[in-house]
Amino acid sequence: MKKNPFDNSRLLDMYIWSNKPEIRLTADYIFTKLLKKLKLRLKKGFHLYRVKNHLKVILTDLHVVNKEDPKRYLAFSRANSDYVPSERFRKIFLNPKYVALITDFLVLL
Repeated sequence: MKKNPFDNSRLLDMYIWSNKPEIRLTADYIFTKLLKKLKLRLKKGFHLYRVKNHLKVILTDLHVVNKEDPKRYLAFSRANSDYVPSERFRKIFLNPKYVALITDFLVLL
């Protein structure tokens, strides 16, 4: 039986944070591209500082996962219902629309 590569994954850890220059610079660069591509300034309901904070959380955890195991995946739910009742995400203010927006954009890079 063929092994599923997604079996080697772990959930997004929103408690991982870094202010290392390489994370900050990468986040700034990607955030600028994201703004230009998606024209977020024109969309109502998006708080740009929250988008950037979400981006830093995701980039930091992607970096950590890659250091743990380059073949490991980072998993997260795309269902709004998984964020609403879950204190795991609400306590640190992760918003499913920002997580989906950022990950969708990162896939296109």
